[in-house]
Amino acid sequence: MRSGLAISGYRKLGTFTHPSGARRLVSMRRGYPLLRIAVDRISVGFDEILLSTAAAESIAADLRSDALS
Repeated sequence: MRSGLAISGYRKLGTFTHPSGARRLVSMRRGYPLLRIAVDRISVGFDEILLSTAAAESIAADLRSDALS
């Protein structure tokens, strides 16, 4: 199930529910690295945030270091 924009092979933007039941907030674009962030569904309303960004690796490193602090 999805609510949003899906241009196959190019762009996905919106909320998507995986067949497993996982709710995802998605902003994905072909050609960019994907950042996958697991979040608390009760607090945020989603299980994961999927974001395509050129800075995916540095954001992931920052999130990991903050989680370890």
